[in-house]
Amino acid sequence: MNLKYQYLGEEISPQQAIQLNKFEKIYILPNGEKKKVEIFKDKEIRKINYYRDENETEEDAIGILSSSGVGYNIITRQNYNTYLIENTNVYLGNIKIGEFKILIDQDNEIICFQGIDIVSNQPIFEETTKHLGHYEDERSTHYCTFHYNADGSLFYCEFNYMSDYDTEEFHQDNIHLIREKFVLTDQMYNYYLTAQFLPPLV
Repeated sequence: MNLKYQYLGEEISPQQAIQLNKFEKIYILPNGEKKKVEIFKDKEIRKINYYRDENETEEDAIGILSSSGVGYNIITRQNYNTYLIENTNVYLGNIKIGEFKILIDQDNEIICFQGIDIVSNQPIFEETTKHLGHYEDERSTHYCTFHYNADGSLFYCEFNYMSDYDTEEFHQDNIHLIREKFVLTDQMYNYYLTAQFLPPLV
């Protein structure tokens, strides 16, 4: 298994990592996929993301991670056409305290984040966000973030112009302007109007 280190999404050397307060130590499988990510802050592991493969059970992963002394996420991956779905269970010790899933496109951009109620196993629409577009020069910042009501209908769309501090909100009465700006098809426009997790396959 190979190791690499990252800071703010950029690969760094082990020597650079030990000089930083925050960095990620990533364990890479021979096929190039991530197996485990240790997230460091102030020289200590603060969280672990663990990617469960098809030969492991949830209990296997808990057995490996529950004694780590930090919170951890157990993540399972599945393909949906050209998209990747990551289902994440959040743990402290051997107790599951949260659940969410994210949808990632072929450009490795997060399209949708959705919280899941761990009792009912149903989506929490108020904890769902969808993203559209991205800056070329400000990494991990999206042009638009869509927020939803408890019933899954659109609450508002936050449009970022130059930064998170320069935004405008769009609601049902003017959301069509976002459609026009991004030249969305009918199917994708309707996708962003609701908290439905999976996009249409067109």
